[in-house]
Amino acid sequence: WHASTMKETEELKIAIQGALTQLGIDGGDFSVTATDDVTHGDFASNVAFVVASVTGLTPIEEAKRILTQIQLPSYIDAATVAKPGYINFSFTREYFLKTITSLR
Repeated sequence: WHASTMKETEELKIAIQGALTQLGIDGGDFSVTATDDVTHGDFASNVAFVVASVTGLTPIEEAKRILTQIQLPSYIDAATVAKPGYINFSFTREYFLKTITSLR
């Protein structure tokens, strides 16, 4: 079902870039990808690793900073930090069900 997630991937990248702008950080070349393991959410981003290589903070610290500024799309239920510094995003139940139903 991840084939239908290009729009969501781009929207999450825009939201992350907005948070980085608020923090005064150049985001560089980071990714947002669908996860292979739903226990890690529906998407994950490596942005904190990219940013930490410039700022000198740890990826975990950067991920937490980014989450303080991010404006998440309404279809994201949760954004969490996972060791060693990924940011994981999970769909709302309603959005997940709507997406699955539309693939039938």
